[in-house]
Amino acid sequence: MKRALICFTRPPVPGRTKTRLMPCLSGESCAALHTAFLRDIAAVCGRVDADLYVAFAPEGDWRVLEEIFPAALDVFPQTGEGLGERMHEALSRVLALGYEGCVLIGSDLPELTADHLTAAFAALEEADATLGPTADGGYYLVGLKKPCYALFAGQAYGCASVCIPASYVRQAAEYLGDKLPVCTVIGFPNGYSTTAVKVFEAKDAIANGADEIDMVINIGYLKDRRYQEIEDEIRQIHEACGGRILKVIIETCLLTDEEKIKMCGIVTDAGAEFIKTSTGFSTAGATLGDVKLMREHVGKGVKVKAAGGISSFDDAEEFVKAGADRLGTSRLIKIMKNTDRGTGDR
Repeated sequence: MKRALICFTRPPVPGRTKTRLMPCLSGESCAALHTAFLRDIAAVCGRVDADLYVAFAPEGDWRVLEEIFPAALDVFPQTGEGLGERMHEALSRVLALGYEGCVLIGSDLPELTADHLTAAFAALEEADATLGPTADGGYYLVGLKKPCYALFAGQAYGCASVCIPASYVRQAAEYLGDKLPVCTVIGFPNGYSTTAVKVFEAKDAIANGADEIDMVINIGYLKDRRYQEIEDEIRQIHEACGGRILKVIIETCLLTDEEKIKMCGIVTDAGAEFIKTSTGFSTAGATLGDVKLMREHVGKGVKVKAAGGISSFDDAEEFVKAGADRLGTSRLIKIMKNTDRGTGDR
């Protein structure tokens, strides 16, 4: 059997890899750890009778992978929208070169041995596909004789991050690994916790594996015109995030246009990455008018997220046209399957 191996990974970029370890390690140290994992994988692959390929997520300087995997016949970028489609495309590309069996693995596999890979190829002698299962219900390798898109169809949906209740962040982060960033909300739902509590919540969520933090402003402070206290709170939470994305929820449905414009300035001055319309738990969600207003008044470098009431592709398109950089919805799969045709609040 003519055999091929694919290492499915990303370049070791500081601040972009192993980010869940950043409360303990610097971005550079996380990248160094990822590099060490890659070198271990390269060594294991070198002990297997199979041609080696590397498929990388197109970010950072990918040429370092050529140095880590000198035996690789090709180092190529992943293509496709979601994780499943990217894996399918990588396997299809290599199998099209005339291989009779191809095994795809990740890079975070410190316990992987050459015996595991040899056993996978042996299984392909008897079957069309083989999977290496993991304790969390996933798998650490997939082997195929020919492309099989149906095998990856369950991973067709991708998004920027998934928002999880704080008590489940650790479980979600451990389950997802590097597949999808985990977000949680602090000061939920009305933002009335003290700043010290919110800072603690942010640090605790990050220690548990959160990649992004959403915070709810103190609506009462805004109504009382305690603007400096709001800005100081955002600054402290942003500092606690340690370089991770902070989205500031202002709950637009409870504010006047004057208050929304004021918050655009405060969020900009405080240095947060996003201003966000809604929690989705108040009287209404995002409106096109609010998104347009925020886009007009928010500072350079601050992005706008619309959330709440987005229930169709038509809604999504309109919000993006209005100036939203990111959308939040709890109906993603229904929208993708075209089973939720609601128009939402505009």
